[in-house]
Amino acid sequence: MEKTNIAVLEPIMSVEIVAPDDFQETVIAGVNRRHGVISGQDGAEGYFTLCADGKGEYTMEYSRYQPCLPGTQEELINRTAACQEGEVEELRMDNTHNQ
Repeated sequence: MEKTNIAVLEPIMSVEIVAPDDFQETVIAGVNRRHGVISGQDGAEGYFTLCADGKGEYTMEYSRYQPCLPGTQEELINRTAACQEGEVEELRMDNTHNQ
């Protein structure tokens, strides 16, 4: 227990997306922007299976937890530390006003 690694975990979801072919590029870009991994693709009758804004449909279910990207973890740690420092400073200010 002396040496431990702490990691921020995020939920990983299995998603199946069905949308019109016209939105394929937009949908793939959206999945990539969210660090999604495309594991397969199929197409039939003007639709592809792979979230389009307002067009198409998807199903989603929990798969597992996985560590966040290092940059995301660092940002969360920095924000938390800043919030905690702000709370400590507020408590100090409150104590000085009460004296």
